[in-house]
Amino acid sequence: MNRREGLLLGKILDAKALTSAMDTRAKSYQELREQMVDLKKALQGVANLGDDFTVKPK
Repeated sequence: MNRREGLLLGKILDAKALTSAMDTRAKSYQELREQMVDLKKALQGVANLGDDFTVKPK
C-alpha cells in the first residue's frame, strides 16, 4: 500500500453530517442571495430618485 492509499483508507466519511452541512451551506447562500437582490433593488430605487434629491430654489 502506498502512502496515498493509506491516507484515503484512514479517513471515514460521515455522509449524513456531510449532507447536513451541505444543506446548511446551501440555505445560507440562498439567504445571502435574497439579501443581495433586496439590496440591489433598494440601491436602484435610490438611484432612480433623480430630481427628488436636488434642492429647488424658492
